[in-house]
Amino acid sequence: MAISPKRILLIYYNRNDPNNTRLTTTQHLRALDASDTKHEIIYYNAFDDYASSDLGEEPLQPPPCARASDFEAVILHYSFLAFHWHELALLRWKRLFSWIGDMNCLKVAIPQDEYDRAGLLDEWLFDWDVAVVLSCFDEERRGPLYPFTRTTAQFHHCLTGYIDDQTAQQYAKRLLPPNERPFDIVYRARHLPFWFGSAGQLKHRLGEIVAPRAQAMGLRCDVSTRDEDAILGTCWLDFMASSRAVIGCESGLSVVDWYGEVEARVRAILRAEPTLSFEEVSLRMPPGWDSQRFFAISPRHLEAVITKTCQILVEGDYSGVLKPDRHYIPLKRDFSNLNEVLAKLRDSALVEEIVECAYNDIYLSGRYSYRAFAHQIEQAFFDQLRDDGQEPILIMQEKEKNQITDKTLLILERQLNSERHNNILLEAKLLESRNHFEGLQVQIHRRADELQSQINFLQEQTHIRADALQEQIHALQEQTKVQAIDLDILKSLLTVKRKKLILFLTVIVFGSTIISNILLILIMGLLRLL
Repeated sequence: MAISPKRILLIYYNRNDPNNTRLTTTQHLRALDASDTKHEIIYYNAFDDYASSDLGEEPLQPPPCARASDFEAVILHYSFLAFHWHELALLRWKRLFSWIGDMNCLKVAIPQDEYDRAGLLDEWLFDWDVAVVLSCFDEERRGPLYPFTRTTAQFHHCLTGYIDDQTAQQYAKRLLPPNERPFDIVYRARHLPFWFGSAGQLKHRLGEIVAPRAQAMGLRCDVSTRDEDAILGTCWLDFMASSRAVIGCESGLSVVDWYGEVEARVRAILRAEPTLSFEEVSLRMPPGWDSQRFFAISPRHLEAVITKTCQILVEGDYSGVLKPDRHYIPLKRDFSNLNEVLAKLRDSALVEEIVECAYNDIYLSGRYSYRAFAHQIEQAFFDQLRDDGQEPILIMQEKEKNQITDKTLLILERQLNSERHNNILLEAKLLESRNHFEGLQVQIHRRADELQSQINFLQEQTHIRADALQEQIHALQEQTKVQAIDLDILKSLLTVKRKKLILFLTVIVFGSTIISNILLILIMGLLRLL
């Protein structure tokens, strides 16, 4: 059913240059632009006021765009709601932008990563009277995540991203056939911290395991899990279109962290023992901490579809959109069929069949386009707004007039629930502090042992050096004694030589005297004869 044009305030947060923003984020923000109905949409970047104002702790005033006239709806984009990932940041964020909670219009939230600080997100949406939530999970999965909001809001299941028809049409004109592309396999992923669970670890392990095996089989790869190799903007689609195939897994995690207690506990464990592996950390966590299944299809999977890039994906549900062996080549979670999967990639006919099936079933069908998403958002408006030619009236507000008592009880229950989780978080932080203290003690003892070892080593070296010096002294003393004896002998020899010299000189002198006397007598005798 068609809906009349609405005046909508869409609130998002982006601190990056548009060229350094993920393409899927930019497209998601402009989802309603794909609608057949031309709504009046005011896009408000909360970062502008947050960064340029002297905020302090006082609430901000509504920006001029929000004060100029009334809105029939305000949409809280997932980039704005991302502040629920940090407890202290969220408290300040809610205070600064409290004017949003005071707005008297339909409030629609489109959160993502709903499992991360789920309790904080649920309280935030409940406190601000959000009436419509477009969740990435179906009713069975999302129910436990919203114990309060689900009692007052209407929920709709949506995908994390959709296909932008204009972008798909642009790329359709310049796509190379798979066999003419420079790479066989491409991939990019982040190395997520341990508190995101085994599903978070799978994202980078996928690249680390597949790439070496593929290269050993002669396949050309461009695979990285380093942050500096991230590809943003339209360059991402160029990257996808450069390869015959891309590897991947479902978006989402296997952990629900209600108020950050899982992160705090993992940090405490790693602070005490920084070199632990994920498996070793997991053994120190409570049973079942990593057993949830909050998985969904990712925008990357749809981008692979429009670039006709064959997908090698870890087996999963993929929100019911992608079917194994029809839209992608399935890879077992334990990688046991990896060689078989890589061999299939060499089959050009199979690759061509898979990419064409995905292109026709998913893109050309139009079921997963931003136009379809815009209609879904509009349907959520229609369910909540009664348009009878007068000012729109919130059906939920009318219901709440008769549910004041129930909501008061919910608020009390929410406060008790929050207190309980705060206690859990406090215990986790106390554990972190205790482990930190114990870690410091271990480091102090280790350092003391190292210093004692160094002292013992220096003492040993000192004793060794002292013994060596003592031996040198004894050697010098012996040498001195020998030299003294040699000196005495030399003195004796000099004395003897001196006596001999004196005797020799005496003999010479005495002999010379005798000879002189004899010569004198001879001369006198000769004279007499003459």
